[in-house]
Amino acid sequence: MGGAVAREHRLVFELQAGPLAAGDLTVTRLSGNEALSELFDFQVEFFPTALEPLDTHELLGTQAALSVRTPEGSERFIHGWVEEVVDVGLRHGRPEYRVRMAPTLRQLRHVRRSRIFQNLSVPDIVAQVLKAGHVEHRLALSGSYPQREYCVQYRETDLDFVLRLLESEGLFFFFEHGPDSHVMVLGDSASAHEPLAGESTLLFRSETGQAPTVGEHITRVALAHRLLPHKVALRDFDFERPTLDLTTQVNETQEVQGLEIYDYPGDYVQPGEGKRLSKVRLEEQRFGVKTLACAGTCHRMLPGATFALAEHPDDELNGELLLVRVRHEGQRQEMVGDAHPVEGSYRNEFLTLPSGIPYRPRRTTRPPVIAGIQTATVVGPSGEETQPDTHGRIKVQFHWDRQGQRNEQSSCWVRVGQAWAGEGWGANFIPRVGQEVVVRFLEGNPDRPLVVGAVYNGNNPPPVALPGEKTKSTQRTDSSVGGGGFNEVRIEDAAGEEEVYLHAQKDENLETLNDKTQTVRGNEQLLVEKDRSREVHGQQSLAVRLEDDSAIDGNQTLTVTGNRDTRIKESHDEGVDGSQSITVGMAHTLNVTQAVAFNVGAAAALNIGAAYSINVALASNTAVGGARLEQIAGLKKVDVGVDWSETVGGNRGSDVLGEVEEEVKGKLLQDTGQDRKDESGRHTFTEVKQETGFSSKELKFKADEAAVVVGDELALLIDKSGTVKIWAKELTVDGSQLKLKGSKIKKESGGSGQSKSFQEVLDPSVAKEGKTYQGDKGPLSPQDAKAFKDGKYTEKVLTKDVQVERLHGGGAFPQGRWVTGGSRPLGLEGKIRMALRPEWGNAASQSSSFTLKAGTKVYEGIVAGQGTGYAGGATQILINVPKTVLEKGGAATGAFLKTVFL
Repeated sequence: MGGAVAREHRLVFELQAGPLAAGDLTVTRLSGNEALSELFDFQVEFFPTALEPLDTHELLGTQAALSVRTPEGSERFIHGWVEEVVDVGLRHGRPEYRVRMAPTLRQLRHVRRSRIFQNLSVPDIVAQVLKAGHVEHRLALSGSYPQREYCVQYRETDLDFVLRLLESEGLFFFFEHGPDSHVMVLGDSASAHEPLAGESTLLFRSETGQAPTVGEHITRVALAHRLLPHKVALRDFDFERPTLDLTTQVNETQEVQGLEIYDYPGDYVQPGEGKRLSKVRLEEQRFGVKTLACAGTCHRMLPGATFALAEHPDDELNGELLLVRVRHEGQRQEMVGDAHPVEGSYRNEFLTLPSGIPYRPRRTTRPPVIAGIQTATVVGPSGEETQPDTHGRIKVQFHWDRQGQRNEQSSCWVRVGQAWAGEGWGANFIPRVGQEVVVRFLEGNPDRPLVVGAVYNGNNPPPVALPGEKTKSTQRTDSSVGGGGFNEVRIEDAAGEEEVYLHAQKDENLETLNDKTQTVRGNEQLLVEKDRSREVHGQQSLAVRLEDDSAIDGNQTLTVTGNRDTRIKESHDEGVDGSQSITVGMAHTLNVTQAVAFNVGAAAALNIGAAYSINVALASNTAVGGARLEQIAGLKKVDVGVDWSETVGGNRGSDVLGEVEEEVKGKLLQDTGQDRKDESGRHTFTEVKQETGFSSKELKFKADEAAVVVGDELALLIDKSGTVKIWAKELTVDGSQLKLKGSKIKKESGGSGQSKSFQEVLDPSVAKEGKTYQGDKGPLSPQDAKAFKDGKYTEKVLTKDVQVERLHGGGAFPQGRWVTGGSRPLGLEGKIRMALRPEWGNAASQSSSFTLKAGTKVYEGIVAGQGTGYAGGATQILINVPKTVLEKGGAATGAFLKTVFL
């Protein structure tokens, strides 16, 4: 098996190049190199058969085919393009030439460009480039490969671009040759390899050194083992899933541990793809862990093919091998001369792998790196100004891109760096279509652009005129298509002209969740060309140290639901060019410490629904050029501190629908030249602090009832029935004659000034008596306490429902809180003893019964005299109404009382 080989082994070399046929050329020598994932390179020396010099330009760039065959007919072709022609010179008196043959793929090294591929897999991109370069190729792939969203060929040749992509995915290639063409075969697994054409089992025959080897044999085998990394780990980052750990790793068992290759970025975003690439990287690193370097005489050897080694003394080396690299050497024996014959006309050396070890090409082609920054133009769909995605990414077109159409297909989505970026917070400035942006590249990789800023250019000048406005710093936006406006924040830093300027093209909304403090050291001007609304849910305070000048060209409405207090320390001047109307729902008080003047150019009307009081400390003058009409629906009060003189040239009439009250601090003199008549539709009261005297020839009184009250005690009562009641501790009748006339005269001893029925109190069986108070020490307000005699009253709580009486008139206030515990006489006596003043709303004496609920708190005591003949003295009950209800007014009080009455 390992014996010597035969001496005869002859090969025939033929070359056809361009217009020269095989018979026109005589091959003298050949050498060639070919390997997996490498371009083959063959050099062939020859001389023309015609012995005439050749025009080498005719051969350059033409197709050539080299044939190597045995006399038995086993033939191998090498087809390629003539890349180089060398005129070697004369040899043995004949012109000799040398040509270099290379694959069509090699021509792609002369095509250098920059372009972008989108949404294509590496096999698709490579096929597209090869087709454009007229490189015949065939895909023998068993795996599937993901589409690359964005893949850039940047300032690199088509050849380097293809090699770089194939190496990145672990794809290899080799060439299949024929007499007229060669085909580039792309593979990724053992399924792409086919057995060697012809006999695929080659025998081992060692060289004896005595004679050349004849026939197709393996003459030398050198087995090599190498220590290589056994583990590869990759990692990458997916910004759409920033917390996802994309670390992947693959390892194989090896004697020496810890030999790990770790790399970032791994150029993947899917964990499954990362696992595949880790396996590819490990197989790439472990190429050469076991190789067989061989030599032989078989001219059919070519990379990518498999053969079986047999009859080697070391049986471990026998078996199927994959050809990785082959170096060919051959020459014609007769060219050396008879004196020095050459041992063998063809030999080769080749590198193999055991067929079980996968082959992956090393990544030797350097990828392009953009170490600095570039600028690009923002692009988008036609008619659109901004077209970001949900992440704020944009599309751009680089200035070097000749194929882009300046639309949304010009690039992938490119992330935009912001000054601040957080979880739903940060800065957000989206570049607009047409802007020139600054682009950097992650890891310098053209496939991973990142917009980091923007620059101005001839079409997009700065928002301020430079260099004149060099002290201005600004951020100005641009309204969307059709807007024509902008928003702006501008800062002026020129000394003495410092300014912060804010411009809102439409709306400005400011939200402060807590406090806001604003300080203006100089002037402030606010111009609102349309409406303005201000709403303050709490309190508002305005302090103006100097003047406050407001001008309202239209109407003004001021609504205050609570109280309003306006204090002016100096003068107050109001001018109303049109009409003025003031409506006061309740009381209106005007206090003027000094003089007051009312000037009315035309008519004036004063309508008062209730009381009206005027107090003049000094002189008062009213001058009316024509007629004067004064109508008072309610109360009118005139208070003159000194003199008051009134002269009426004609008649004087007063029509008062309500009340008229006059208070004279000094004397009141009235002189009527003729008759005088005083008529009152309801009540008339005359209250004199000291003495009252009447002087008249005749004095007449007419009344349905008449009473005399002395010192808050009722002394005399006369009603229309003729009944006369006199109450006195002592009664003296002095006269020259005394007559008593009556059908019956009854004399009774005893008696008192008050009826016991008026002193009736709540029975202990219906009310629990509490504490007795006097003055302002109890729970009642001073005003309510004063209504009881000597301010004394007792607090009681009803233990049962109790029927009570209330004396009132038709106009009595419904919020009346005073009731009695028993029946009270009607008429004048009841009014006097119960102090029912007409101004409390009692137009007539009527009695109504009510039932108070058990649990109601009341205050009981003798009512005090109220002056003007209302003596008091009767026991009355004051219903407790909470202070908070009383403060809300009569309507709230009346509503509360309805809840305690059954």
